Amino acid sequence: MKNKKMLIQLIIVLSIISCGQIQKKDEVKSTNNLNTANNDFEIFSSKFKLLEVEHLSELGETFTNKYLASEDSLILIDDEFKNKFLPCIDTTLVYYGFKTPLQNHAVILTVLNHRKEKYLNSDGELIDTTFLTSIVYSNSGKLLSTFRIFGSNLTDVSPTYNLKSIFEFDKDKLVVNNYEYSTGKTYASCNFIPKDTLCIADLTVTNLYLDYSTNTIKALKKLKKKTKVRESYSSPTYLEEVK
Repeated sequence: MKNKKMLIQLIIVLSIISCGQIQKKDEVKSTNNLNTANNDFEIFSSKFKLLEVEHLSELGETFTNKYLASEDSLILIDDEFKNKFLPCIDTTLVYYGFKTPLQNHAVILTVLNHRKEKYLNSDGELIDTTFLTSIVYSNSGKLLSTFRIFGSNLTDVSPTYNLKSIFEFDKDKLVVNNYEYSTGKTYASCNFIPKDTLCIADLTVTNLYLDYSTNTIKALKKLKKKTKVRESYSSPTYLEEVK
């Protein structure tokens, strides 16, 4: 009887030791997976040029004068990073852009996202468009939110659509004011005003902000109206509002 009792106690002790070893292995495996994810995100984000949040406005000039004018010189994002870190956007033609550190150790990675095929926007208009798309990540690479800044169609004819952004900086948020101009489904359908080569376009103004405490995007308001635009003939051509 005494031997039987000792055998039972030995089995219990061995079971406890075995369970502890399995738990440690699971903990090590979980830690290794986390470290691998962190390392992959560090490699991914290191391929972006550093840009402080206060200088986001400078991307407008970069987008117009460099990105649109010399797309062939850009670097496509590797497929392994597309699949892992860019599930939220069309990644057919997506290029490395800029890295912007934020509070709470979050980061904005801004990519050039070229929709090569015709894209149907929220108003049902067909546009072949390139955007700067900004994605907010945690320091471990978890996707938190997205928003678009700056965009234009890249057709061989005069533009029918473009997006410009203006930023306001606050201690607890980044306010983004997006101005989207669209002349219609095709350039031929543009309603020209006689003599002054101006055009009537639909203008959509969207105000949103990135909350630094949660690193999520929150909408403020959206306004739609008609406005006069003209073609600005810098390289490349884009729509410009006439005040």
